[in-house]
Order: sequence, then structure tokens, then C-alpha cells
Amino acid sequence: MSRFLIILALLALPVLAKSQQIERVEAYYDSTAIAELYDVVPVGFEVFYKNAPSRATVGLSGGNIRWNQVTVTSEDGTFRNGVFTFNRTALRPKRYLAHFSVSLKEAPGQQFKVSMQLPYLTGIRFKQYTDSLKRGEYFYVNVEGIYSSGRILPLDTSRIRFTVNGAELHGQDLLLDRNDTMTKEIKVEAVYRLNSDMKINCIIPVKQGPDDPSLLIKDVNEVLQPSRKKKKS
Repeated sequence: MSRFLIILALLALPVLAKSQQIERVEAYYDSTAIAELYDVVPVGFEVFYKNAPSRATVGLSGGNIRWNQVTVTSEDGTFRNGVFTFNRTALRPKRYLAHFSVSLKEAPGQQFKVSMQLPYLTGIRFKQYTDSLKRGEYFYVNVEGIYSSGRILPLDTSRIRFTVNGAELHGQDLLLDRNDTMTKEIKVEAVYRLNSDMKINCIIPVKQGPDDPSLLIKDVNEVLQPSRKKKKS
């Protein structure tokens, strides 16, 4: 009887192997890692079989396929233990579509070509905190990036190059001399460093009149004492 069961098991091996035939492998990145700004992102792979439930890698995917059972290479960066470090500049001509070659120990001799779309910048815009610049005070030039992922994130001088006409530029701050009474507006151009065709311009007006005197604090007691309501006659 036991010999019969062994023979049946041996005969079933080809069937089991066929049932575990891999159809495709898919890759996805950790959307919380802000791949829009950073060039390092956790990546997971999911393996889909022809006649069996899919399996996933450990880590981000929460699966049971360990990294010592998978070999991942990419011409678009380096991959190690579930973390992909990529070159954003090199990926730009490919529309930020990263490519992987994946081999699994359970499928010797097979190599799967996998693509993964990374988020990319689609546009930039100014988003100023105030509507005018005051003489002698720093004015922060805020530029936001609009990404294919739907996210809108602030951009700094590592990604944006500024050109200013009419004021001094200190990093991302404008400064107009307090004694300058001639300048009425400041012209600013922002250019995305990785794509000089992506540029925007704006004009920031210089505040001309004095501050509303009713809003100025003349005495510290105005702050310490509560306001008194007038009695009705």
C-alpha cells in the first residue's frame, strides 16, 4: 500500500509543478516613502501563478518569499533586500519607468522582466504666503511641485533655480532694501533644474503704503488688559 502511495506521489509531481507555473511578476513601491523627492524607495514583488494563489516578497509586500530566494537586477539603479536606489536623471528619458530582471529559486532558468512606474514632476507653481513684499523684510518664494502621483510638494533650491530682478536673493528669500522707495515690483523666474523647459514667472508687488496704524500696538497694556465693551446709554 505504501509503495502504491509513493508511486502516485511521483506521478503527481509534474502536475504540481505545472500548477505552480509562474505567469508574471509585478513590482510596486512604498507610496509613503515620498519617491517624488527621494531617490531611495522600498519595493515589493508579487508572483502570480497560473493555477495557484499569488505570493509576495517579505517586507513591504508582507509575503513569505525571502530575498535570498529572489535575484533582482536593474539597469536603472541598485536593488538590495527590498530597497531600490535609482538615478532620477537617468530615468527621465524613460518617463521614470524603472525596469527589473527578476529570477526566483522556485523557477530555475527563468527570468522575468518587470516594469514599475515611479512618480514624476508634471508641473511647478508659485504658492506665496503673502500677496506683497515689505521693504527690509525677508520674503520667502514658495514653489510647489505637481506630481503624476497626485501629490503637491514644496520644492527647494536643490531642484529649483531662481532668477530675480529688483531685489537681493538669499537662498529662497527675497530682500529689498528698507530705503528703496523706487522699486514697485519684483520679477522672479523659477526653473526646474532637471528640465529647463519647465519654468514659471511671477511678479511680486512691493507694499507701498504704511501698515494700518489701527493694527499697531502702542502700549503693552493693550495686550495684557482685555478689551472693554462700551456701555449702552
